Amino acid sequence: MWEQLNIHLVNFIFTLFLSLLIGMEQRFRHHIKEKDTQLFGTDRTFAFIGIAGFVFYLLNQSIPGIYLTAFVVLGALLAVYYFMRMKQLHLYGATSLLVAILTFTIGPVSYLYNKWLVVLIVTSILILIQIKKPLQQLVSRFSEKEFIILAEFLIISAIILPLLPDQIIIPQIPVSPFKFWLVIVLVSGISYVSYLLKKFVFPRNSIWIIALLGGLYSSTATTIVLSRLSKQNEYPPKILAPAIWLATGMMFFRVWILAFILHPPLARLLTLPLLSLLIVDLLMVIPFYLKFKKNHTQTSTKTPFSRNPLEWKVALIFALLFVVFLTLTHYVVNRFGTTGLTELAFLSGLVDIDPFLVGIFTGQYDTSLQLLARISLVSIGANNIAKAIYTLLFGNKTLARFALPGFIILIILPFLWAYIWL
Repeated sequence: MWEQLNIHLVNFIFTLFLSLLIGMEQRFRHHIKEKDTQLFGTDRTFAFIGIAGFVFYLLNQSIPGIYLTAFVVLGALLAVYYFMRMKQLHLYGATSLLVAILTFTIGPVSYLYNKWLVVLIVTSILILIQIKKPLQQLVSRFSEKEFIILAEFLIISAIILPLLPDQIIIPQIPVSPFKFWLVIVLVSGISYVSYLLKKFVFPRNSIWIIALLGGLYSSTATTIVLSRLSKQNEYPPKILAPAIWLATGMMFFRVWILAFILHPPLARLLTLPLLSLLIVDLLMVIPFYLKFKKNHTQTSTKTPFSRNPLEWKVALIFALLFVVFLTLTHYVVNRFGTTGLTELAFLSGLVDIDPFLVGIFTGQYDTSLQLLARISLVSIGANNIAKAIYTLLFGNKTLARFALPGFIILIILPFLWAYIWL
């Protein structure tokens, strides 16, 4: 008996406190902050609604159906109030009424589920009420295509991907339709996240944002874009060079994320090398950023992912390269053993690092994690060689002179990690 009494007491206090908290928020927002005299109710009203839900839920154990009846009556009364308010005052907001209905359910939910879930629901209610204006500002920045783009991404990631089989169909191509499409989803996802960050979090198109987000998507493409700017005299080479290094630093982070998603044990082994490379990269970039942040100008230069947020063509080409490199890797392993993988890693790094590494992360190879980690670092070092060459080809001589010392460090360190540590 005492145990049952304690449960009722705890749940009653819990329900009263959370209901009163919601009502206090309503009073602060509408009566104090917005001076709204036509509000449905505040602290005491919502406390009574919460208590009513608690009481009717207890009565429902002896009188089945009374809670549902009370819920319907409350909804009907709120509906009448809403239509009268809409007709007489031409006020169409229904947020407070919906919050009142949710408050009525706090008591039953506190009995049926864990307390953390009730707190999560109430916290979500309070946050959603308070972020009305930020949400309005966010939506005002949406274009007509935003929801179409989101729907497209949901279709390829949440509908098509789960329906594909995860078994190899063609023996000569060691990849399943699921993994092939997963690569498309990953590439499109990285591009889409970069697009969202660029548009809604970092709307100012500065050189550092181009390097940061562009490197997160494709450090090679970003290197080419930034190198070309040196011939247009839009930025001094002393800013472009560290920006290019920053894009390469984001490549280290991107490789670790891909490894963590596709091959967690290998990601753990690569954590120290990639983290050290990222730290060294940032140590090279930060002094330049602090020195020039007050003087850098804005540019209208488009980032590599600005035209199509999902980059369908790029994702498809990436997936095809992934299949090619994975098939070639399996051929090399079957024909020459694992001894040929290091040379293949170097050559692939000079072309495109991600398809090869995704193949390494997803492939089932009868070899040690140390060798796979070494192969990954060799490919990273080779890719940095390629970006240094692109800087020389697409940038002017002054940019090459400033960028080359940093690239030498970023080239040597992966090979040192590959052949000394591993």
